[in-house]
Amino acid sequence: ADRMHLLQNSIMPALEEKEVILQNRSFVSSYAYQSADGVPLEFLLEINKLFPAPDLALILLCTPKVSCARTEKREIEAGRKRSELEKSLEYTKKVKESYEKIVQYVPNSVIIDANKSQGDVFKNIVSYIDRLLTSP
Repeated sequence: ADRMHLLQNSIMPALEEKEVILQNRSFVSSYAYQSADGVPLEFLLEINKLFPAPDLALILLCTPKVSCARTEKREIEAGRKRSELEKSLEYTKKVKESYEKIVQYVPNSVIIDANKSQGDVFKNIVSYIDRLLTSP
């Protein structure tokens, strides 16, 4: 319901005005995490048919070990403790596998190797966005 509200009241009006929309999470994240939690992918695809496909979906993937280490570092810096589920390397592996499966169902999606340095990942992201914005 929240995503439909966002789509109808923010995203669609902005697109009608030819604005560029950037989201740091979208239905792709929902697919990955809900699929990792055992919700059948076919069901997730069916209930999300109403949402328009993005012009570009950048999916940043790194190894589960790198992901867990980065998350732990952020949580410690913020003074928070991670939930047991998020700590689980096995769960992180499931989420990564879900993203890798889902990419075939998401039009205009690209996997970016997020094992690289923050600067290299940023350059890669900018290059994809630049190509999209400058293409006819």
